[in-house]
Amino acid sequence: MKNSLKNILAISASILFFTGCEVERLPETNISDATFWRSESDLKTANNYLYTFLPDFGSEDNWSDDAFGLASNSISDGSRLAPATATGDFNSQYTLIRAANNILEKGPKTSIVGATLDRYLAEARFFRAWGYFNLLQRYGSVPLVTKTLTDDSPELKAGSATRDEILTLIMADLDFAGAKLPTPTALGTADYGRIANTAALAFKARVALFEGTRAKFHNYGDSKKYLTMAVAASKAVMDSKQHDLYAG
Repeated sequence: MKNSLKNILAISASILFFTGCEVERLPETNISDATFWRSESDLKTANNYLYTFLPDFGSEDNWSDDAFGLASNSISDGSRLAPATATGDFNSQYTLIRAANNILEKGPKTSIVGATLDRYLAEARFFRAWGYFNLLQRYGSVPLVTKTLTDDSPELKAGSATRDEILTLIMADLDFAGAKLPTPTALGTADYGRIANTAALAFKARVALFEGTRAKFHNYGDSKKYLTMAVAASKAVMDSKQHDLYAG
């Protein structure tokens, strides 16, 4: 009887011991923050998503005399109406901005440092500027979000930033990208097609020219400041000797 009682107690103690030891294992088939942000490959994969927001060339020839669309045009047939709520153009740009902000927050947690890390962060900042410029062109002043938000973030109820605040962020992002991204030559064939430093400079020139001419002909702001930026950024692209004029 005593032996049976001892055996029962021993088994009970063993059960309590093993159930008290929890082995926390992360899923091997799912991607999570805890398992993803570790290597350059992870960061490059995250950045690849940003490239999906670049426009394609599917039907843009329809805007010229090179081609025409088969479907009716909602503008010419009078059926186009102003949307009552946010459109895909608005939402998709904030999806891009959130992805870029997430990379800027999580990228430094990887094992890479220095110029290699800066390159991927520069790509993210280029695309964040891309998203905000698209919003600025279509909607003017919009909310300025520079970090990832949760469902209860107070920024979700914040008002719109001013044009100057949005442009300040865009220019800062493009300046960082222009300084930290590799040249087209340095990219090589393996990374052909990725954003280079001259792309950031050319995009800065485009943003500055847009805002400078808009300010000039709508009589607001400092048009000369932005037009001077456009000239300087364009000259930097030309002086880089990374590109030739098309001679065809």
